[in-house]
Amino acid sequence: MTMSNVFAYYHKNPNPNSGSFNIYLNKQYKTLKTEVTDVLGKIVYTSKEKETNTLSLNLNIPKGLYFVSITTEEGRINKKVVVE
Repeated sequence: MTMSNVFAYYHKNPNPNSGSFNIYLNKQYKTLKTEVTDVLGKIVYTSKEKETNTLSLNLNIPKGLYFVSITTEEGRINKKVVVE
């Protein structure tokens, strides 16, 4: 399965947001690592989850552009998130 198929239903809601948002994936993964970085590459959040397809993030971070990186046993995807 290609990464485009794996994350075909990737959705973050809402975007832009206030630092609180949900990420929905198309299926449940055995392992899921989430990392959020700022535009300079500084890691501002990291987590490891098991057996899930939904992530709820409540980040206390300044306004700006961030990158969410999600890694599963099938690969990795990066998406932008705007915090207002």
